[in-house]
Amino acid sequence: MREVAAALGPYLLVVALSFLWALTEILQTFRSDIRRALRSGWSALLIGVNVLFALLVFALARYLAPPSVNPYLLALGVGAGWQALLRTRINLLQPLTPEAGEAVSLQQSRITNQQSAITNQQSRITNQQSRIPNQQSAISNPKPRCPCPP
Repeated sequence: MREVAAALGPYLLVVALSFLWALTEILQTFRSDIRRALRSGWSALLIGVNVLFALLVFALARYLAPPSVNPYLLALGVGAGWQALLRTRINLLQPLTPEAGEAVSLQQSRITNQQSAITNQQSRITNQQSRIPNQQSAISNPKPRCPCPP
C-alpha cells in the first residue's frame, strides 16, 4: 500500500496544483458570476485539459530526469511552473544576423489565450442561456414588491 501511495503521490500533487491553477483562472475571469461559471461544462473542460497537460509534462519530466531526482520536488516544479512554459516563446529557427529577418517561433501563449478565450466565451453564453428562463418567468408572472392600496 505504501508503494502505491509513493508512486501516485507526485502525480496527485501535480493534479492538485494544476487543478488549483485552472480554478484560479476561472475565479479571476468570472468574478461576478463564479457559481454559474463553475457549473458550466466549459470550466470543467478547462480544468480537465489543464490537469491532463500538466500530467503529460510531469510524465515527460520524470522520464527525462535522472533517478536521483526527488519526484515530489519535480512534481512541485512541474505543477507550479508548467504554466510558464505555456506562456513562453520558443524559437525554432534563430537567424544569425538581424538582416536575415525574424526568428521562426512557436508562441504557446497564443494557443493558450485562444483556448482560454473560447472557454470563457462559451461559459458566458451558457451562463446567459441559464438566466433566460428565470427572466421569462419574472416577466410573465410579475409579483408586486409591496402591498399597494387598491
